[in-house]
Amino acid sequence: MSGDFDDDSACPAESLHLTGLAAMSLASQWVDYFPLTLPVLETRVGHGRFRAKEIAGRESEILNVIGHDMDSTTVYDFLQSFVADFENKERNEEELSRVRELATYLCMMAALDYTLLVYKYEPINKARSPAVLAAGSIYLAVMCERQLNTHDSVSVSWVKMRQQTRDVM
Repeated sequence: MSGDFDDDSACPAESLHLTGLAAMSLASQWVDYFPLTLPVLETRVGHGRFRAKEIAGRESEILNVIGHDMDSTTVYDFLQSFVADFENKERNEEELSRVRELATYLCMMAALDYTLLVYKYEPINKARSPAVLAAGSIYLAVMCERQLNTHDSVSVSWVKMRQQTRDVM
């Protein structure tokens, strides 16, 4: 087995090293709670022999070779999933429709704020993840729906906002 890697024409050591760094990065992203970052791989593990861009490029090559689909999960995907959980519980269809509408509207409004769209999966930035944004919008929509059911002055303004939302959608 070791004789297979002695011949530089089969797989140059440089290419094998880069592939190993990319494989470590991918494995760390799937398994570790705090995955290795590209700068750490570049400086500490790779000893400065490869740039972060090269490692990321090799990651992409590996994922393409194994046929991995790299679509990212969006706020809307989480929103649909969380709303489906509401549908499984016994709820009024009209109430569910209003919650879905308002939560979708809130996510659309959040999409206008660039800082909410920059997802960095680091412990300090988990509050800006698509799942948290979707869950927060559903929570706010449910609270507004409860307020609507109490028939106070806040409900009247919410009904007006909901009517404007329908016009936009």
